[in-house]
Amino acid sequence: MPHPTRRRTVIVANGTPAFRLECLECIQPVDRVIAVDGGYRYCAAMNIRTDTLIGDMDSLDPALLNEARGAVPEILQFPSQKDQTDLELALEHAVVKQGSTEILVFGALGGRWDMSIGNVCLLLHPVLAGIDVCLVADGAKIRLLRGPAAMTIRGKTGDGLSLIALAESARDVCLKGLLYDLDHEDLALGSSRGISNVFLQDSVAIELKRGNLLVIHTRIEENSQS
Repeated sequence: MPHPTRRRTVIVANGTPAFRLECLECIQPVDRVIAVDGGYRYCAAMNIRTDTLIGDMDSLDPALLNEARGAVPEILQFPSQKDQTDLELALEHAVVKQGSTEILVFGALGGRWDMSIGNVCLLLHPVLAGIDVCLVADGAKIRLLRGPAAMTIRGKTGDGLSLIALAESARDVCLKGLLYDLDHEDLALGSSRGISNVFLQDSVAIELKRGNLLVIHTRIEENSQS
C-alpha cells in the first residue's frame, strides 16, 4: 500500500524498457503515470493507464500519437528545438504541477550514451531536492543521496551496491551491512573506491554528511562477474 502522505508518479521514458512486469505491478491506482514521447508506445503495448504524455513527439509514431489524443487526458507537446530534454520536462512537471514526492522512472537508460548519462545527471536537478527519485534500469535501481542524509536499502544477501561521488566528493560516509563497511570516511570525486560492494544482509544503511552519492543497487540475479 502506498504511504498516505506520498504522491508518487511513474514515468515511462523512451530508453530501453526495464522490468516490464515490475513496472505493471508497481503502479498503484493513486499513482500518476507520465509517458515521455516514444515511451508512450510501451504504455500502450502494456495497457498502462497514462495520465500525461509529454515531449516534442519526435520519436512517437504519428498514428500512435493520434491514438493517444483520444486516450490520454493531458498531452503536452513542445517544439523539437528546446533547452531541455523531454525527461527533464517530465520530471519538472511531476514535481511542480503534480506535487510528487516520489518518482519511479522506467526507460531512462539504454540506447544513446549521451542521453543515458544526461538522464543520470538529472538526479542533481534542483527541483528534485528532497524528492525520492529512482531510475529503474536492467537489474538495477539508481538513486541520488544528497548530504546530510541517511538511506536504508532493502534487498537480498549477495546483492550488489555501488556508490559514486557525483559533482563533488562525498564526505563522512558510513556504511553498515556490507562486505566493505565504511566508518566516517570520504569517497573522492573521480574515485572508484565505492564500486562493487556486496550485501551481507537483507538491508543496508548509508549515511552521508556532505556531498552527493549516486547509489546503485543491483539485484543478485542480475549481478555479473568482472
